[in-house]
Amino acid sequence: MRWIAYGAAGLIALPLFAILGVYAYNAVFVNPKYTAQYFEGQLEIGKVLASRRWHRLGAEGWDCSYAIAEISPDLPPDPPENWQIDWKPTPAAPLGETTRDAVDFCRTYYSEDTQARLESALTTPGSFYDRDGVGETVWIYAPRHRIAARIRYGD
Repeated sequence: MRWIAYGAAGLIALPLFAILGVYAYNAVFVNPKYTAQYFEGQLEIGKVLASRRWHRLGAEGWDCSYAIAEISPDLPPDPPENWQIDWKPTPAAPLGETTRDAVDFCRTYYSEDTQARLESALTTPGSFYDRDGVGETVWIYAPRHRIAARIRYGD
């Protein structure tokens, strides 16, 4: 009878360990590389400022993923054409009443300096941005602020 209990416990524990293993793998190996992988072939980046592809363990159903990098001051003032994004010049248009603010929702995950640079890039002239229709994803190209980003607040 004890062997049946051990077997049942093992069957319950195995999926739990598998799920924890996937989260640990993502946290240690996938998330730190996401920014470099996201910008590869699109934009030459310098320092990675924040990087996360997958939500953290225990996160709400909606959480943040982001690729935020410092870029060279020598990059051209206009965004790369190979991004396939409908770039708009800043300052960014005000959000609608039903538009989510991915930058604001996700701000606790990156440094105050990065927060300030993103905010300045969106609110002052000289940068470019795009948002999807509901504001879950925002892209920023700001050579004057030396920052490029893709930030998503979603499921």
